[in-house]
Amino acid sequence: MNKIIFIALILVTSFGLKAQVMYPYTFTNLTATYSDLVGSTNLTAGNVWDDTVMTFPLGFAFKFALDNHNVDSLIIDTYGILYSPHDLDTNLNIGTKLIAPFRAQLVDRGLNSSSVPVSPISHVTTGVVGNRICKIEFRNAGFYNDTTSLDATNFQVWLYETSNVIEFRYGPSNVADIATNFDGENGPRINLIYNSTINLATMTYNIDTCTYISGNAATPVANNPTTLIDLNNPPVNFTFIGLPNNGQVFRFAPIGVNASVSATEKAFAKVNVYPTKIENSLTIEHDGQQFSARITDLNGQVILEEKNIQSNTKLNTSKLSQGIYFLTLTDEQSLSKTYKLVK
Repeated sequence: MNKIIFIALILVTSFGLKAQVMYPYTFTNLTATYSDLVGSTNLTAGNVWDDTVMTFPLGFAFKFALDNHNVDSLIIDTYGILYSPHDLDTNLNIGTKLIAPFRAQLVDRGLNSSSVPVSPISHVTTGVVGNRICKIEFRNAGFYNDTTSLDATNFQVWLYETSNVIEFRYGPSNVADIATNFDGENGPRINLIYNSTINLATMTYNIDTCTYISGNAATPVANNPTTLIDLNNPPVNFTFIGLPNNGQVFRFAPIGVNASVSATEKAFAKVNVYPTKIENSLTIEHDGQQFSARITDLNGQVILEEKNIQSNTKLNTSKLSQGIYFLTLTDEQSLSKTYKLVK
């Protein structure tokens, strides 16, 4: 899509929002070490990109928000927006249901400097069947309005199999002039849009349901608006202020997933994992029910996996290198709990 037309749609629009909508996610602000993807497929290999649209496979079925479809692939564009192929408005080449972790005019940093690609957009799916994660990354991405080619940002979207959880994960960013790079706004637009229609004749963008993140890195807030928002005069809290911190994670858990927390706590009430600062072994104590265990590294790579864990089981961790790991235990009811390990 022509960049000028797209900007006009964003800035000269209005939002029509239905009241009494059951918003489908619970928002949580978390912190986790940010790491570049390993073993990922570069969607932009060999090309300096700007205004690009790409399709990539998830590796599993995923359901977004109020959508009735499960999808096994998504479209991603260089405004940092993801959407489903079956929701694509072919006249405008944009989706009607959007996942937007960092909505901005992003470009390859080589666009205005060396013409050599330096900002890959990539994806990888990790984990085992039933517990896979599709990860999408913008690495070292630049900004269309940055003539210096010095400003850059890093972020990822993680989509979880089975639970349909969405995570926005933010890495290091260097943005000297926020107002210029975000078209006069205070920062990126971070939102989930569940249903929308665009009318070029009236220059309106009608959104029936959405969640947007306001505030700043210290106090992010999820908003589910139920009144009309005119983007010619948007509320001061519509955009994020500044940038998310390096290591910040915005997690959107479907309501049903969040509601099962008490069941999870009950299932793992008698489970004891020690020590969390591991050396040669890790002990898992429980009351006799069957669990499977999986240890992954910070990149989501499976390091060790055991099924039918017995009570007082010791896992051999002697071959693990120094670093941070995550132990995920899953019971027969597919409830799981994750423990952080340090070696």
